[in-house]
Amino acid sequence: MRAKAKNTCLKVCILVTTLVTALVIAEVALRVVSLFPPDGPVYPDEHVGDTHDQADAKIGWKMPPSTTSTEETEDFSATYTSNEQGFRDVDNFDPENDPPQRIVFLGDSMTFGVGVEDDEVFVEQIEKALGGNTRCYNLAMSGFGVAQMLATLRAYAYDLQPDLVVVPFIIDDLNRSLSAFRFRGVWMQKPAFAIEGDKLVPLTAENSPPKFLRWISRTHLGELRRRVGNRVTRTYPIGYRWKLNRKLFQTIHDECRAAGVPILFVHLLAAQDSKPAPVFAKEFQDMGIPFLDLQDSIRAGIPGLHFEHDWHFTAAGHAHIARELLDYISEHQLLSDEDRSIAP
Repeated sequence: MRAKAKNTCLKVCILVTTLVTALVIAEVALRVVSLFPPDGPVYPDEHVGDTHDQADAKIGWKMPPSTTSTEETEDFSATYTSNEQGFRDVDNFDPENDPPQRIVFLGDSMTFGVGVEDDEVFVEQIEKALGGNTRCYNLAMSGFGVAQMLATLRAYAYDLQPDLVVVPFIIDDLNRSLSAFRFRGVWMQKPAFAIEGDKLVPLTAENSPPKFLRWISRTHLGELRRRVGNRVTRTYPIGYRWKLNRKLFQTIHDECRAAGVPILFVHLLAAQDSKPAPVFAKEFQDMGIPFLDLQDSIRAGIPGLHFEHDWHFTAAGHAHIARELLDYISEHQLLSDEDRSIAP
């Protein structure tokens, strides 16, 4: 009996040793060929937010107030103007005197309008199409994830007394929600959340994953596992990444509903997103949240909606999104006014 137990133990040890050896060899091979370099979340106890003129304690960062800057790449040269509040707009936000019908846009660099001029951003095009009775506020910022969209809603959107909140996002925003920092020349701290029980709470060092698990996730094999998981969750709503972002989407919706403000989530398509992501349509339907999926419309749209070497939208891409949004808002009567659309 003892010999049998000893033999079993020996087999288990050999199996474990073989498995560990195989994993080490795989990790070394991935490092040698520079495949899947780690790019996982950064947690609250791993950095200290650096001082920066764009830092904003409520939402992470925004533009320096009342400034104009120009960005030049091989694809574009674009000028970005900020108002006194530090958001992209040539006019200041003035809730006391702005037009009575108001739309707040949350979002990332796609909604901010990287690569296009101020008046070419789809937010501005929608405001122009809706006429002088409507004010559109662009609260989007480059690099934002879904968690920062929730923080922006709470910190700035409600003060603008919106009649509609629109939340465009891309699939990469889900990854950004996991991290408490983002490197933007310096490490900048940003709002991040965790789920405890059924509640959304601030992400802290105490409710972050154990350091050993973080170390494993930052191996090349850990990055490979994360990328496979991200690919799978384009179709199936599984894993903590999806669980957290689903809770963020739901919280944004519920808080707007409690405030009596209609909301619309919009799935945009960055240039590098060649794979479909059907998970969003099904999950938003299950949550009962208004949702417009533009991935197929953008993929099948006219050529040139994205820059050639950059994943952002061209002026034509912004015009396409503006038309799609206006048609949806009109068709579903999300605003009180009559049907409007941008002329093709």
